Amino acid sequence: MDAAVTVLVAVVGILGGYIAGNWRLKYEHLHERRAEAIAELSKLLAAVQDSVVQFTHYLQPHDVDRRAQAARTQRAVSELVECFRSNEVWFEPDTCRKIEAFVNKVYLPLGDYMDTLDDRGYPIGEQGKHGRDLGLRILRETQPLRRELIDEFRAILYPPPWYDAPLRFFKRLRTRGGRSTSGA
Repeated sequence: MDAAVTVLVAVVGILGGYIAGNWRLKYEHLHERRAEAIAELSKLLAAVQDSVVQFTHYLQPHDVDRRAQAARTQRAVSELVECFRSNEVWFEPDTCRKIEAFVNKVYLPLGDYMDTLDDRGYPIGEQGKHGRDLGLRILRETQPLRRELIDEFRAILYPPPWYDAPLRFFKRLRTRGGRSTSGA
């Protein structure tokens, strides 16, 4: 009887270890793939920011090829959109909404700006101010979005310790409805 119990415990332990190991391996791979997608998107977002700011900056060197700048900017935005669309399933829903909003704020205004350039690739009249404003707006909107992607990436790499969830739960209990129950 004792031998049967020992064998049963060993079999259950091995099966349980196998199942838990496979589950862990599966989710480690999913987290790895998600981290790769976030890192790639962050890199492309930085490229969009850099190319748009350079292209829309009002002080340009005399020997700059504005058509090459425009092509680089269009390529950067297209690569960002393509990367986002092909990896959208790996991102948090809130992050997806923010990236879609960012792309909508960049893509159409950038196209409008490019439509107003003269033959040499320089803005006509007031469009120079429009380009500067566009570049500054993209710079201001890109930084928080990149920061959020970096935070998501780091949350995958450095998950909170096991005891963090119970601590947050107790903190929420103490501060129900945004008010502290301690009276202080």
